[in-house]
Amino acid sequence: MGAHRTQRPGVASASIGQHHAPLAPSPPRLPVRSMRFSVLTAVCDPPPDVLAACLDSVRSQMTDDVEHVIVDDASTSADVRDLLDAAARCEPRITLVRHDTRSGIVAASNSALDAATGEFVALLDHDDVLADDALAVMNRAITASTDLAYSDHDLIRPDGRFADPVHKPDFSPERLRQQNYITHFVVARRALVVEVGGFGVGFDGAQDHDLLLRLSERARDIVHVPEVLYHWRMTAASVALDPNAKQYAYERGRLAVAEHCERIGIAAEVELGRHLGTYRVKRAATRASTSVLIAASGGSATVWGRHRPHLAALLDSLADDRSMIDEIIVAVPAGDGSDGSDGTLDDRISRVVTHAPDASPFAVAARAATGDVAIVLDEAMMLDAGSSLAELLALLAGPDVAAVGSAQFHPDGCVRHGGLVVQGGTVASVLFGWHRDHSGPGRLMDVNREVSAVDLVGSAWRMRELRELLDTATLDTATLDTATLGVRTCLEAAADGRRVLWTPFTAFTRCDRERDNEGVAHPSGNATAIETPDHDRYYNPSLVPGRADWLELPGRAGAPPCTVDGDGRRHWS
Repeated sequence: MGAHRTQRPGVASASIGQHHAPLAPSPPRLPVRSMRFSVLTAVCDPPPDVLAACLDSVRSQMTDDVEHVIVDDASTSADVRDLLDAAARCEPRITLVRHDTRSGIVAASNSALDAATGEFVALLDHDDVLADDALAVMNRAITASTDLAYSDHDLIRPDGRFADPVHKPDFSPERLRQQNYITHFVVARRALVVEVGGFGVGFDGAQDHDLLLRLSERARDIVHVPEVLYHWRMTAASVALDPNAKQYAYERGRLAVAEHCERIGIAAEVELGRHLGTYRVKRAATRASTSVLIAASGGSATVWGRHRPHLAALLDSLADDRSMIDEIIVAVPAGDGSDGSDGTLDDRISRVVTHAPDASPFAVAARAATGDVAIVLDEAMMLDAGSSLAELLALLAGPDVAAVGSAQFHPDGCVRHGGLVVQGGTVASVLFGWHRDHSGPGRLMDVNREVSAVDLVGSAWRMRELRELLDTATLDTATLDTATLGVRTCLEAAADGRRVLWTPFTAFTRCDRERDNEGVAHPSGNATAIETPDHDRYYNPSLVPGRADWLELPGRAGAPPCTVDGDGRRHWS
């Protein structure tokens, strides 16, 4: 992973609009380890000045061993054809291929792949721009086992300024099934691209997502470089400016995800998601013996205008999912005379167990349970209308999945739990306090995705593993809040190579306390008991540490700094 640093200056504007001028001498190259890159660009009638900037960005790369393979897909613009001819004459590293008839982005990209000679291919659209050191940074990040690498990117606004950097997580296969969160900049080992069949015929518009899915199925090592190495131009025909610009691409993306699921053995229906560019992978229903473990203490609150015991409200909310629940175990404090249901044992409860003040209610409930799967809840939760436990159970069926966490909201609709960011001795809930109707940066609140940890409450586990994690605790679990306990158990599972997932499709409202700052980063607990990584791989080093609201560090944004005068008008330097 390359070192993160501040935004680099973009492509000089001198060449913009001067596409007939002779090309200037190439800049001096940095001495880097030799690795040949083939930059693949399919060209089809872009504005000539935009194409000139694209060509200049490859010519300006700070590494010598690069070729630019350009396929002109029967452009009708004489200016575009002349520009490509002039560039090919002046720059020996350009390989120009021409199609006599227009064949589409997939065919043009495959022609570029056929002509490439580099060990790695890099994908660049004809209206976009690479940072000057893009290939040099990738060169340093790639190892002998790297088959796929990608970077962060930003946008080039219509006024030419850089803006809206997209700070991505390290490789997140579940999220990639839900959306092409990687997009640009992508570098892949050419031999593997050829092995998986190149760009998929029939996937025009979603060809990159389809290729990334197929590469991810076979890649030995996938590297994320957390630097903005690619500038995606916002044009009238670009999805970067208008997500509706290529409606056809979304159905092809859905098909790409469906075929990927079939190839890797995920039985699922794939639907278009709530937002363009997202997909809903609905796994086939699984049936495992399931125990719901509930910590209760006889609390109550006003729910929908009616004062009710917490536990009764929770059980009511689970009514539609009762067929997938084999037993409900309720753990209550010993000696307080409460069975957790305000004095009356509810016939929906299979068993009530008691726990000492210094014992974890979940450990006691887990030991009493008979199911193969545990769903851990608190009495003050309610399953949201239209939501279901089915998503937790379906995702947990993945053989390498250790735990699945749910979306949790305060009664006012603001996020309480969106998965946990764990780094540098702190824990923070993703987008804590944001309203549930906001999909978050990169639509991350609308898709299933990997996270470093989840709150133990509201999550699903295999019972055997949950018992082991709770019973072999190296600390007194009763003294820890459940978020911290969830962190400990998730980190231990991740150390064994298991994944932890979060889903928005099982959602709870929690009524046990008023909104406070509990989601803001806080110490992770006893340092000797929980050792957190320096960096959370599903966060990004360009984001402020100790938070989980995707606040960017100063100097990372593409847009230049601005000042605001006394009238409130902004002035950019």
